[in-house]
Order: sequence, then C-alpha cells, then structure tokens
Amino acid sequence: MTETSQSEPEAIAAELSKTTGALFKVLNPTPKFPLTTGKVDWLVGCVDLENASKAFHVDSVWKKDGDIIVETESIGSAGEWVEWDYGEKAVGELLKMDLSKFDDPSLRKQFGKRFPRVARRLEQCERVLAGLSSTHRTSLRIRYDGGKGGAVFYLQSKSRAGDMDSEISQIKKSAAALKAAIKEIEKTT
Repeated sequence: MTETSQSEPEAIAAELSKTTGALFKVLNPTPKFPLTTGKVDWLVGCVDLENASKAFHVDSVWKKDGDIIVETESIGSAGEWVEWDYGEKAVGELLKMDLSKFDDPSLRKQFGKRFPRVARRLEQCERVLAGLSSTHRTSLRIRYDGGKGGAVFYLQSKSRAGDMDSEISQIKKSAAALKAAIKEIEKTT
C-alpha cells in the first residue's frame, strides 16, 4: 500500500467516528468478512460495542474494484422472522434448508412457498430500498448471508470510489440513505 492509500481508510474511520459518535477503525479483511469475491482495498468497521447502536446504519465500509460499499448491522434473519410468523416448529423446518444461495430467485421462490409472510417482508424491504435508491441517488440492496439452516440480512449501499473527499461525501450520503431505509422498513414490516 502507498502512503496515500493508507491514509484514506484512516481518514474515513476518523470521519465516521466523528459523525456517528461510535469508534471506527481500519480493520484487516478476512476470508469471512467482508463476504465478497476478490481483493478488498481496505475495510473500516465500528469497533465500539458500547456505542454500536449509533452506527447501526453504517457498521462497516470497504473499497473494492473502484466501489465503496457501506453495510448496516444485521436487520434480521430468516430464523428470527420465521419464528415470529410461524413459531418454533417452523424453525425446525428452516434448519433443514440450505439457504447458502438465498439471493437466487429460484431458492427465494421455494422459501416463499413455505414461508410466504417472511418472503413478503423481504419483498417489502426491497421495494423500500428501490424507492430510496431513486430518492437518494444511490444503489441500495439487501445482502443475504446464507448457509445451512438460515440466512442473515444486511442492507448495503454501493457507490463509485473517487478521491478521498468525494468518497467521504458518498459514504455520508449512503449512510443517510441507509438510515432512512431502516426507519422506513421498521414502519412497514
């Protein structure tokens, strides 16, 4: 890494710490986080357990392939939502399912046939994100982290990287869009 690229994530961590009130630091990417293919240029994450709720909408940020990704803390999981809507017995059925490719439309359709209320909740989340993507002029989506017996849901924003000032500006814009998305999703689901 060059000196310039080393200072970029440090400056972003400092700005996020200042704007959220929670401590952010430069982290080392691992094979398990962030879950992405290819090399991550840098990763910044909230490391402040006491104040993590202040940064729920911008838990981690990374740069990869010329894009800046901002991700929230988990907004829920298949297990939680299935239990809320269908009870503990249904969670037993869920545990037998392989949800490792939960973003695949055919798997989501199969899941939706068995758990239609959860599928409708996810569709509502996606509609909220589509509307706010347009309003905030940023790309919002749900990231599904699935495996045998479950899937965890996160919200993400993706924008083009640029110089450090434009990246900080994009991250702030993304954080505002994700915060609005969380509020809207909480009202509608």
